[in-house]
Amino acid sequence: MPPSAISSPDTADHEVASDNVGSALLMSDARTLPWTPYLMSILTVAMLGTAAAVDQQPDFQGKPPLTAEELWTKVLALLNEHDGSVTKERFEQVFDVRFGPPRREEDGTTYLAHAGREWYFNAYVTIFNDQYKSVTGPEANGAHSEWYISWQPGTFGVTCLSAKRVRETLVASGWSSPWQSWGAWEKLRWSAPFPERRRGLGDPPALVPQPPLGPPPPRANFSRNGAEGGHPNALPRGVVDSTRDQPDSCVTGILVEAKP
Repeated sequence: MPPSAISSPDTADHEVASDNVGSALLMSDARTLPWTPYLMSILTVAMLGTAAAVDQQPDFQGKPPLTAEELWTKVLALLNEHDGSVTKERFEQVFDVRFGPPRREEDGTTYLAHAGREWYFNAYVTIFNDQYKSVTGPEANGAHSEWYISWQPGTFGVTCLSAKRVRETLVASGWSSPWQSWGAWEKLRWSAPFPERRRGLGDPPALVPQPPLGPPPPRANFSRNGAEGGHPNALPRGVVDSTRDQPDSCVTGILVEAKP
């Protein structure tokens, strides 16, 4: 059954973020962070983070109505339909989800839904208006849509949507590859300043406080080939979430920004 979507205009805009992708999604001021893999990871975590103040939902415990491949087919079709641009109504129609009351701000309106015991993905759609100003540059200013869909690793059982499959289908559809090469995140992850790691002896003891090991989880950028003359900040553009940075890694979400 569709989720009981929520939004909370009374929630503080600057709640401490938590990386719980099973929680509700809520927009925050972090949506305007610069367009880099690391900062985009912060952006997504921040959007997830205010969930703790809104509602803590149990993990999905049923069988998804779609397989991982079927869900990706819908995501890819929506991505290609209008070069990534969506409306709230079209998103609801494609994924058979109903958003709750919107969260309105001066420069845009956000609709969100959350995963829980009876629903298997988090999602939001934000429709920005002409007043929106992006700190990434004028290429992202003005009216455009931003949408995000994510799910927990293991949602689809023993199978998952592989990074290799996502890269192949994106490239075949005229988008750039999110992964120019494999393993970059793993290299960054293992560069943490622990003597045990430098000696190749594995992770430090569990009780040793560990700093962030690179962007958690890895996120890879992509864009439409030839968009705005190839400018790195040009719309449409997107980010893919995955469990690791390898061909067999499980993709767990996608964020897309596009002009109408």
